Amino acid sequence: MYRRVSQSGSVSVMLEAMRPSRLRFVFSMILPLLLGFTFNLKTGTVTYTAEDASDSWQGVTPLEKVTLTRTENGLGITGMLEPGNFSSGNFARDANARFTVFNTGEFPIATLEGTLPLAAPLLETQASGTATATFRGTLTLHGVTRDVGFPVKVARDGTEATAEGSFAVLLSDYKMKRPNFFGNEVKDEVELNVSLTGTFAP
Repeated sequence: MYRRVSQSGSVSVMLEAMRPSRLRFVFSMILPLLLGFTFNLKTGTVTYTAEDASDSWQGVTPLEKVTLTRTENGLGITGMLEPGNFSSGNFARDANARFTVFNTGEFPIATLEGTLPLAAPLLETQASGTATATFRGTLTLHGVTRDVGFPVKVARDGTEATAEGSFAVLLSDYKMKRPNFFGNEVKDEVELNVSLTGTFAP
């Protein structure tokens, strides 16, 4: 059972697949850094890149809603991704991913939860500048929850805010099955990229 949350803030979880034994998540987000202000999402997508011995391909899904809360040290973040919404343009491959890899019937949601410490100047409604902070929390994927920690770069320009970070995990760590296409097994490492743009309004 899961809960959809309001889009007063947006976080992107970028699963970025890199090499054969690791699944890389690139976490990008547009942050409404002051609660009580409206965040207008312009664009938000999550793109994965997967490969086997002879080919590589991408799948895209809209970014799901997230919850942001102001904390003493920065932001508390909860973001959700629906793996079953990925589309690569190949119906058979997408169906295989839903049922074989993600098992979306049983595990429809991937969740990233944790904290991102940010200095006070970047938490103002109007702000300019960049900073890098370390996100620390957990990733729940395919029914498995593991600790994660990775640097996130935050950029502010007036009412706009963007952030991007990355971390790597193993598909096998999340008990996800690697599909096999015509004798070519998909590499354990899959790349996910998430992109967001948006603005604040009082």
